[in-house]
Amino acid sequence: MKRIDSLWRRYSESFVDDMPQEGDVSAFIANLTSLQRVKLSKNQLRFDLSKLKLPEGVSSVDLSSNLVTGSLSSLLNSKTSWFLEEAHLSNNQISGRIPDFSECLNVKVLNIGNNKIGDVSAFIANLTSLQRVKLSKNQLRFDLSKLKLPEGVSSVDLSSNLVTGSLSSLLNSKTSWFLEEAHLSNNQISGRIPDFSECLNVKVLNIGNNKIGGQIPSSISNLFELVRLDISRNHITGVIPQGLGHSSSSTG
Repeated sequence: MKRIDSLWRRYSESFVDDMPQEGDVSAFIANLTSLQRVKLSKNQLRFDLSKLKLPEGVSSVDLSSNLVTGSLSSLLNSKTSWFLEEAHLSNNQISGRIPDFSECLNVKVLNIGNNKIGDVSAFIANLTSLQRVKLSKNQLRFDLSKLKLPEGVSSVDLSSNLVTGSLSSLLNSKTSWFLEEAHLSNNQISGRIPDFSECLNVKVLNIGNNKIGGQIPSSISNLFELVRLDISRNHITGVIPQGLGHSSSSTG
């Protein structure tokens, strides 16, 4: 334990990277008052998020690929709202609901993929600084119409969940100027591919393995920035519109 304590104090003013140590290290972080970024990914850390007390000023925390339990509300709340910008918590055992934030947190990157989170609320709409959100491989059940993306989100990953609804709830004129990547594969999304009447900035559109039917609209050629399109394993019929494959890598 003395060895861990000395290492923590040594790096307390900058960036703690991949600590080669098993067990619970949550109690050390609270005392590192100069800590700005902490990365403890790919260890065997076992602790509840409620025990993690971040000192003021930590802008980035990476606990991905561990054995962390608890709920997100222990980490993402009003106490951390003004300083935490990045939270990487994928590949753990975090459960419960995604908290409904009443304040506009400064979180820009939120990666909570591959956990045991079973519900999602309107929390994303309040994260006005959010740029990228990854919620893949959870047990999220909600209709896409309930997802309100704040302006500025360039990438959203909801793949491998139980999401329903239609694509038009996410891909529309309101998101046309900022959304660049939409990963929605392995869900229960239905309806048709929307008619793109505007030149959206989408570069990656992955909607494979859903329940989407109908034909590919010719207006999909309006996605001039598109470089990758996956519409495989759906119920889509008809022909591929001319010009679609000229600038993109398509999987149908």
